Amino acid sequence: MTLVHRCLALREIGVLYGMIDQCTVLVGKKTMPIEINDLGGGVTVVRLSGRIDIAGAREIDMPMNIIAGSKRNVVLDLSAVDFLASLGIRSIVVAAKSIASKRGICVMFGPTPDVRSVLEASAIDTVIPIHDGLDDAIRAVSPH
Repeated sequence: MTLVHRCLALREIGVLYGMIDQCTVLVGKKTMPIEINDLGGGVTVVRLSGRIDIAGAREIDMPMNIIAGSKRNVVLDLSAVDFLASLGIRSIVVAAKSIASKRGICVMFGPTPDVRSVLEASAIDTVIPIHDGLDDAIRAVSPH
């Protein structure tokens, strides 16, 4: 069974309430959910959704930093991300590099064609591998 918890990040004061888990970040009148599912075997699936533009990137920075500091085998599910700007890419890359510096691994899976083309055009897919399916992504980060 997957563990899902909730926390709330408030943009106005930049405070994270509760533990890092399923976060709903307030971005104006819209929300950008971040679901963190700890699977068995030390694998964590982080599902981002919505627009990761300037405001969205600002809102995911803190939760992504906490994930990077506490998790080692991370799959980023981008299947529900419909827009990815350069600051969003930065948030993802910073977290992935932090995970790698702690001998962990971070991969992505399921980006929409538009998001995938942004990741490939910026060569991020050479730094953080993209997998087509969740099962393949989980196998890629699973400790052997």
